[in-house]
Amino acid sequence: MRFLSWLTILLILPGFIDAQTDSLKTGVRFITVTSKDSMQPMNESIKKRLTGLQKQAALQDGNLRLTLQLKNQTDGLITARWLAVRQKKNILHIDLSVYSSKYIGETEKNLEKLFSKAANSNLLLLFDEADALFGKRTGGNEAENQNREKITILLIKKIEGYKGSVLLNCKTEGCPYLPARLNFSGISE
Repeated sequence: MRFLSWLTILLILPGFIDAQTDSLKTGVRFITVTSKDSMQPMNESIKKRLTGLQKQAALQDGNLRLTLQLKNQTDGLITARWLAVRQKKNILHIDLSVYSSKYIGETEKNLEKLFSKAANSNLLLLFDEADALFGKRTGGNEAENQNREKITILLIKKIEGYKGSVLLNCKTEGCPYLPARLNFSGISE
């Protein structure tokens, strides 16, 4: 298992995550999951809900859609690790607040690369700070709002076509602009 994880890292990740020109951070990191990840301390109410989800076909098929409305990012990552162990997958953790580029067309290009590589890699996708695209709309100029809407539509299409599990970690107010047709279940504290 560990050899396969390292092989995945060596073969897939070079060129997988191109650094954005406006930031040294890409907002993406690969997380190798081990059986120890299922033993991390977790909120009991969340664990009960996840155990209930475990019985559903979506979790067993590895095609789970879940929004996490937890108080902090650490709880979201622990939850993703718990699920990834049960699905025998590694995690691709994407921080949308960093991943979104201010340059027109850059985020779209990065999302295209991300989903095309992830489709062949058996990964659980965890989008942190999903409120950056699916959260409450605030002011801003018209061009910024149009660009954000374009990126949101592209991400929705990519999520619809992705055959693996996708988790969206939202702040406590949730992701009100997430379309119902995506059939995301929700877990909150």
